[in-house]
Parts: sequence; structure tokens; C-alpha cells
Amino acid sequence: MEHLSSASLVWIRRSRPGLLILALAVSCIRCFGQLPADLDLPSETVTSGSSVFQASNSITSSASFVVQDSATVTLTAGSSIRIEPGFDAIAGTAPFTFFAVIDPNVGQGPPDEGNGPPSIPFSYTAPDHAPSCDNISGQWIDSDNVGNSIGWDLNQSGSSITGTLSFDDYRDFGAGLTYCGTINYSASGVSNGNSYSLSAVNPVPSIDSCGLPLAPSETETVTLSGQACGSGNGAYTIAGGGPTQGLSRAAPTSASARSKRVMSASVRPALTSGVSTWTTYSPRFNVSYSTYIPVDHIAGPTPCYVYPGNGQEPFPYWPLYYKGDANRGTYRTTQAIFVVPDKQVDNNFYVDAGATRNYSRGSPANGPNANLSSVPASPNIYDGPYVGADEDNKQYDCLLWNDRGKANLTTMQTHSVSFPGGHQAVVTLSGLGQDPLEPQLGGIKWNGTITLDTTDPNNPTAQAAISHTCYPAHIVKVNGVTIIDDNKVTNTTGNLFKCLADPTHATWKTTTTGAIPVPSH
Repeated sequence: MEHLSSASLVWIRRSRPGLLILALAVSCIRCFGQLPADLDLPSETVTSGSSVFQASNSITSSASFVVQDSATVTLTAGSSIRIEPGFDAIAGTAPFTFFAVIDPNVGQGPPDEGNGPPSIPFSYTAPDHAPSCDNISGQWIDSDNVGNSIGWDLNQSGSSITGTLSFDDYRDFGAGLTYCGTINYSASGVSNGNSYSLSAVNPVPSIDSCGLPLAPSETETVTLSGQACGSGNGAYTIAGGGPTQGLSRAAPTSASARSKRVMSASVRPALTSGVSTWTTYSPRFNVSYSTYIPVDHIAGPTPCYVYPGNGQEPFPYWPLYYKGDANRGTYRTTQAIFVVPDKQVDNNFYVDAGATRNYSRGSPANGPNANLSSVPASPNIYDGPYVGADEDNKQYDCLLWNDRGKANLTTMQTHSVSFPGGHQAVVTLSGLGQDPLEPQLGGIKWNGTITLDTTDPNNPTAQAAISHTCYPAHIVKVNGVTIIDDNKVTNTTGNLFKCLADPTHATWKTTTTGAIPVPSH
């Protein structure tokens, strides 16, 4: 049995100084708050991560408690720590395996812990993920530069494309434009990324109602772009000699609408080749769900331990501050997906996590009320260099910048899309984001449903219902429009731990909206 008391210090099985490197929401008995007076360690085998157990009076290990592999465990008590048979600490790959310290001031936090700043409104500034625009399924208006337009109705499977090209046929016989019927071609094509090669053949009818022939075929290449891939640029060629008798073309409309349409006098007969502009008629959506810390930084639930053997440290532990996302163009987690409800298409699912960085003594370098002075100096925000007064490029030293990481993306892959009606899609996004610098316990969790309605293609709507951990902030966007931004959170260490370490979902929040107008692409 080991019995520690009166300001003693011990390492077991690995007697070299180590640093307790932690991040958000970890297994922590005391998080700069109320401590138990006496603590009995549970019967447990700890194999990974860093765990902290603290009590204001005593800690006792009377059950089977084993520390091994990459795990580290730190015990801090006010007067005594008892290590009884059944306890074992087996040196593994961590900087140290077991660390115990008697600290009469264990119930007192170090200076500058932070008091929970209010969330900064509209501080989520990360750009929306841009889909790869590799699916052209939908209805399109294709306009040339002399006032003509045609309609494409396309379906894509893999790289193959089928569909129709249609237009209302107008002829100029010297007394204004005369409607000569609606023409339909069979369309096919192939895709190559966001570029498409299309061909339209076999016009029906081949002779319009005014008795004039139609070109036998037409080809076009088009490249799509935009936040929901709803626009593009094309180049077309009308084969077989091209239009005759001053053919002007307009994307098809209903008979009632056609009777009201007045073709502009500036519209000239379609050219046999030229450039065109594509605009979607079928609404296309880029849906995203992100989580973010709505302040510049926040004190984490566990401290950074400083080796006290040199007698120079007034406190053996210092707070770890975690870099937030407010006005930094960053996030903790993000998911995005591309959806075309009218074609029952969904693809381009995307998931990512932001860079996790923590800081300790001396930060914020520009004063206790200042922001962290830190910006990436290269496109690699995870492992690349940073510059600023809070960046010293010295890892694991509990001074200024301390550690970095990126969350595991495998727990953020859950998504589904259903199409309950011809003009509706229901997107479900859920996941778990765990900090890479701490034990994989708890974390940011979410489960959101976003319903898209295109009954009126000119005025589509979106509504959302999300359930999520009460920290950090959660935001849902559709085609760049914010549907939900739940940033009314308490930015304190205690709330962070309460929200992220809750296994019962008792602290979860649910947020819903009604139908909100969103852009069609």
C-alpha cells in the first residue's frame, strides 16, 4: 500500500516528468468547481486518454484500478492519497502513466480561469462547402446571347445522361413572330466532373406547324457552378445547316402563359453556334449543419499540469484555453449534402472538423480580456505553422500555445435523404464530434432533420428540427441562408463539461423552425 500525505509527490512505473495534455469535455472529477471531500476510485481499466481525479481531502484506490497502454491518470487530493492492492500503473506510450500530488489548494483554481463571455452574434463566418457540381439532373433554362432560350429536362445516372431538349418554335414571316409549335428532341450525354457533353437528336415533330423543317441535331458542352450548382456556361452548335426561316426559340411554357408572352423585338433568330448561360428551373440545395464555439476562446474543463518539482510554480496546474470560432471562419464540425428534390437526387456528402488548438500560461498574450493572437501561416490549418503573440511553436509546455489536433471524422458520417413527395426532400444529419486531445468520452452530438419543399419552384422553403448537446452553438444553412443559429449558449467551463459529458441527453436542446424561404440554388 502506498500512502501519500503532506505535500508529497509520486510517479509510479514511469519516473519522468510529464505533461497532462487535455482538451474539451474529458473524464474529469473536478473541473474548477465543487470537489468531493473524499473520493474512492471506481473499478476500472483505463487504456487511453488523460483522466484527472481530484478531492479536497482524500482519494482512495481500494478496488481494481489499472492504467495502461496510452492512458495517463492524475490524482490530486488536499491531504492524502491511499493506493491499495488492486491498483496498477503499467508504463505505456504516454509521456507518463500515473501522477499523484498532494495539494492543499486543490479546491482553488489558478488565476485567469475566465468568467464565460457572452456569445458573439453572427460570428459564424466559415464559408459553406461548395459541392463538386457533378450531377446535372434537373430542368434547365439555356439562354443564348441574342435572346433565345431552350429547356433541358435531364436525368443523370453515374456519368450517363438522358432526357429531352424542348423549345417553343417561333418564325418571322415579316409580320411579327408566329408560334409554330413546341419541339422536343431526345437528349443524351456524358459527364466529366462538373463539365457535360450533351447531344439532342430526332426532333418531334421534324416539320413544325408552320410547315418548316427543324435542324436534325444539336450539341452543347456546359460547365456548372454556384453554391448549389444551379448555374453554368455552355457552347452550342446546331447541326444540319441550322435554323431556317428566321427561327426564334423560347423555353416551353403552358398554353395560357404562351398566349400572354410577347417575344421581344430585340430577339434575333437563333445562331447556328454560340455561347449560352444555364440557369436551373428545378430548385437545387446545398444543405449544411455545423457546430462552432461562438467566442474567441474558452477555458476547458481540465488544467494543464506543470511539473512542480522546481518550486517555481505558484500553482501546479493552469487552465487550458481552447481556441474558439467566433469571426475566425472556422468550425468544430460540419456536414453538408447536395439535394435536388424534384429529381430525387442527393450526393456530395461532405464532413470535416476544424483545427483544435489549446493554450495555457501567458495566454491571451495581449491581456486577459484580449483575443488570442493566432492566425495560420499556411493552408494546412491542422499541422502547419501559426503566427501571432500566442504562438510559440513549443508543444506540450503549458505556456502559450500548447497542443493541436483534428477530430476523428468516422463518427460524423451518418446521413440520409428521403423523398416523401414529388416536390419534397427530408435530409437527416447526425453525428458525434470528439476532441482529439482527450479521452474519447462524450463530445458534441447532434441529430437534425431539414425538410425542403419545392412545390412552388420559384419560392422553395426549408424548415428544420434539431436536437443537440447544449454546447457549443449549432447552425443550419440552406443555399447560404441561415435556418437555425442556436448560439444562445453559456460559455463557461462548467456548462461546457455539463453539456459534453452528459451520457443521458438530459441537457440536450431541441430547436425547430417553420417554413423559411430560401434561394432556388
